[in-house]
Amino acid sequence: MKPGWLPLLYIAVSPLSVYSHHANSDDIHTWTDDHGVTHFSDRAPAQGQSRRLELDQPVLVPMNENLEAASAIGETVAASSSGRRDESEKGQADAVRQRRQCDQYREELDNIQSRLRAGYGNAEGNRLRARRRALSGRLGRECILG
Repeated sequence: MKPGWLPLLYIAVSPLSVYSHHANSDDIHTWTDDHGVTHFSDRAPAQGQSRRLELDQPVLVPMNENLEAASAIGETVAASSSGRRDESEKGQADAVRQRRQCDQYREELDNIQSRLRAGYGNAEGNRLRARRRALSGRLGRECILG
C-alpha cells in the first residue's frame, strides 16, 4: 500500500471506531499525530493534546412502531397490486375489443376493394372510395398509430 493511502484509510475507518466506542464509552478523544494521521480513541494519548468529542445520543425507534409501519405499508402495497390487477384485466378486455374493431375495419376495407374491382357506376364508385378513405383513416388512427 502506498504511504499516501494510509491517512485516507484511517479517515475512512475512524468513523466506525467512533460509533463502536460510543456504545461502550462516553469519552472519545481525537488527535493528529506528527505524521498528520488523525486518531480516535476512548483514551487520551500518552503524549500530546487531544480533543474530547461530544456526540449526540442515537435516536432509537421502538420495534413495535416499526412493525406497525411495516404492516401498514404491506396493506397499502396489497391494495395497490389488486387495483393494478383489476386495471390489467380491464386493459386486456379493452385490447380484445380494439383488436375486434380493427379486424372489422380490415374486413370492410377488403369488401370495399373487392366491390371496386368488380365494376361500378360513377356515383357508386365515388361513394365506395369515400367510405374506403374514412375506414383507412380510422384504421390508421385507432389500430396502427394506437
